[in-house]
Amino acid sequence: MINIVLIGFGYWGPNVEKNIHANKDLNLYSICDYKEDRLEKFPQIFNFENLETSIEFNRFLLDKFLENNFNVNSNGQEVTIGRIKSLRNSLIKFLNWLTANQINWKDHHYLKYELPIYKYRNYLIDEIKRVDSPIKYSTANTNLGDVRMLYEWAKSKNVIEELPFSYQIIYAPTSNNNRISSRAPKIKKMLSADITIPKKYIQPSSKEL
Repeated sequence: MINIVLIGFGYWGPNVEKNIHANKDLNLYSICDYKEDRLEKFPQIFNFENLETSIEFNRFLLDKFLENNFNVNSNGQEVTIGRIKSLRNSLIKFLNWLTANQINWKDHHYLKYELPIYKYRNYLIDEIKRVDSPIKYSTANTNLGDVRMLYEWAKSKNVIEELPFSYQIIYAPTSNNNRISSRAPKIKKMLSADITIPKKYIQPSSKEL
């Protein structure tokens, strides 16, 4: 595979970038442009103590940016660049944790709870339980969901051989807006991952920031 550094990200830059990603023999190593505002649409991640992982996480962000590969929100609208930036923030937190603990995010272990993503979940739970400046349960759960998305991407691109977590099909009744009805509620089929933060860690509203 040939590594490519894209110099200039002006009018044709995004098209060149897309063609590079479409070629399996090419790898977009980096994007450079003297006009920083051209790169604002791509929120990059850098940790100079862990450059290899930074590059891999940037590849993930680029793919999501190009494909806009997200679930639509409740209104059926496509997610904006703001979602990409939110995803970057989650990955920065994960990257900093990996670097501080000298953990490779692709490490495989035969014990499930020794895998990096499960250790990271425990770290997020500890952050929720902190007495001083705890993070919200919802924030931690979103962060973990974004990291889960990273692993799903890695599996689809053959960066890793298998997912470090599994999914199961669950069935749940749909909401009827609290209306009284003799009809049985409709059942919705959903996929649920076994790597989530238990709801027992939801803080009382008075403690949330």
